[in-house]
Amino acid sequence: MRDTATKKCECLFKLKGVPLGGDKWKLEVICGEHNHIIPNTLIGHSFAGRIKGYEKKIVKDLSLCGVKLKQILATLKQQDPTNLVTMKTIYNVKAYLRLRDLKGRSIVQQLMKMLAEKHYVHYCRSDPNTDEFTYIFWAHPDSILLVRCFSSVVVVVDCTYKTNRY
Repeated sequence: MRDTATKKCECLFKLKGVPLGGDKWKLEVICGEHNHIIPNTLIGHSFAGRIKGYEKKIVKDLSLCGVKLKQILATLKQQDPTNLVTMKTIYNVKAYLRLRDLKGRSIVQQLMKMLAEKHYVHYCRSDPNTDEFTYIFWAHPDSILLVRCFSSVVVVVDCTYKTNRY
């Protein structure tokens, strides 16, 4: 048995679905009254705006290529003009994919894993009392080779980058 009800406005409307076997269901209206105006469009509706499996793959692939949310939405709308997916839905899918990629690791643990996988030179130090990072340094292996080749030259690099990837 499946009960349905609206979420946000405490609408009285309620249905009861009972499986009859196979693909057949019996749908019973428990309360047919609404306490709100029925919308003209389903844009923003959680059921109508849900994302399909192949669309999740498109969002994942385009996100990995660095495509902006607006362009991802435009691509999905171009493929299916009746699509009711919103920017918020795409943002939620990206957040879900990031969380899934972490596999239970913290953001710092994920960073350390990725640095090790890509063979970056990295050093970190933490406060022994609080176990918080006091600093972290990493560099691409090719950068280390360049520094070793030109050891008599002082290298100053501004390494301020976008830090909210995870």
